[in-house]
Amino acid sequence: MNHMTDCEKIFQLDLVLLLVSDHEGRIVKVNKAWESVLGYTEKELLGRFFLEFIHPDDKGPTREQIGLLNQRVEVGRFVNRYRTKDGTYRYLEWNAQPDDGFFYSVARDITDAVKVNEELRKQRERYALAVEGSLVGIWDLDLTTNQIYFSPILKAILGYRDDELANDNAILIDRLHPEDRD
Repeated sequence: MNHMTDCEKIFQLDLVLLLVSDHEGRIVKVNKAWESVLGYTEKELLGRFFLEFIHPDDKGPTREQIGLLNQRVEVGRFVNRYRTKDGTYRYLEWNAQPDDGFFYSVARDITDAVKVNEELRKQRERYALAVEGSLVGIWDLDLTTNQIYFSPILKAILGYRDDELANDNAILIDRLHPEDRD
């Protein structure tokens, strides 16, 4: 029976992308996740510079992170886009550590989370435009955090500019007619 070292066993896991590179960014070792996430085999990657796979807009910030690693500073939660074998890009979030002339890096694919966050941002923007365009005053109370929001239109209906009335629960109670408070 062939026993693998602990390090080799870890490199067989597919949950995260593991990468060892030299201080210039030449790939020395990767795990199988590179194939399942990005489509590249180990053979296709070894000896190549990882900057070859990075989205053109992300190369500058990535070079800055390489500079930090070469100064023996750990890099954490750095995000860039990697080109997949089919030419599309995936968002990867990295943690990397320098040691003995090598960079030891772990990444996870956050592409789905980035897409969800972008969709939420667009929906919030649409909602804000709809509320603003409706000329209806609204307030919203988050029962879990007890945070309140007054729309600028509601503030105007009450006779205030947006900056004159804070988003504060006490203000809502103070503005209610005494008979309506209960």
